[in-house]
Amino acid sequence: MHSVAAYYAVLAARGRDFLNAFSRKVPLRYERLMEATNENHRIRVAFYVALTEEACKRVDLLRSVKRLLPAVGIIRVKNDGKCREYLREHGQKNHKLTEASPVVVEILRGNSVNKKSE
Repeated sequence: MHSVAAYYAVLAARGRDFLNAFSRKVPLRYERLMEATNENHRIRVAFYVALTEEACKRVDLLRSVKRLLPAVGIIRVKNDGKCREYLREHGQKNHKLTEASPVVVEILRGNSVNKKSE
């Protein structure tokens, strides 16, 4: 889960590259993209970690991790490869523990890999 900070840093440093790649995959009108990114200055994202079914059985440990990283969501990967957005606790689905809270990432200027030399 420590890699979340690294992903955040990459998004901040290469936010324009990310948005360019994203807009190639998900068609958005320019106006909508500018609205969604506050004129290309910031982006709201939610971070998730994918954990095995076995790791998700340690609900006590996951609660401890969520206290440290409350915004990070959890995706449970079942043994058959299917993903679930909830954990099972005492036979009940627990969506609350797996929720992610979106965070705002400031897009830093001048760090695009595709930036042309002047």
